[in-house]
This record gives sequence, structure tokens and C-alpha cells, in this order.
Amino acid sequence: MYNLKNIAEITSNNRKEINEFLELFCNESANAILKFQEGVSKNDITTIKFYAHKLKLSLKYLELNDLFDCCFEIESANEFLSFKSISEKVNFLTLSLEKVIHEIRSKELLQE
Repeated sequence: MYNLKNIAEITSNNRKEINEFLELFCNESANAILKFQEGVSKNDITTIKFYAHKLKLSLKYLELNDLFDCCFEIESANEFLSFKSISEKVNFLTLSLEKVIHEIRSKELLQE
């Protein structure tokens, strides 16, 4: 699902720093999920695009390429893409992020 290779490289495989990155990622992703849901309920594409952009770099570091691509598509959406299409992408992104957060919290963060 995700790969820690890039994070391990950046941190010189320092487990404490890897865990700090992962905890930050989980917290920021959980916040983004709430903002995505709020954005969909209010038809607020600006908020949705903002949080999609905010997640992209972390997703790239974790090699979550499908989620990165989804964020890119959301961020790049123009007036020709229906809000229904955007909310479907947000739904996919939200469900996927919830799985990643659960996996990281139950697996990775226990290895301190």
C-alpha cells in the first residue's frame, strides 16, 4: 500500500523521525478528510482543491501514487469537470486515506 523507502532515506533510517513523519501524515490526512467532507457538503471546490494540494507531497514520499494522482486530478479540475466527478474522487481519496491511516497507526507507529 505505502512504502517507507523515501522517508527512511531522508531520515537516515532514524525510526523516531520516521514515526514523527508518519504521525504528522496521519494527523494531517485525518484533518484533510474532515475538510474534504465539509467541502463536498458545501459544494466548496476551493477547500477541496486546497487540501488535495496539501497532501500531494506526503503521498509522493510514501509512494501512494494512486492517491497522489487523485489529488492531482482534483487540484487540476476545471469548470468542465462536474462536481459529482470531483466528489467521487474525494470519496475514493477519503476511503483510501482512512485505510492508510489505520494501517500506519496499527502497524508502523507501534515500532518505536
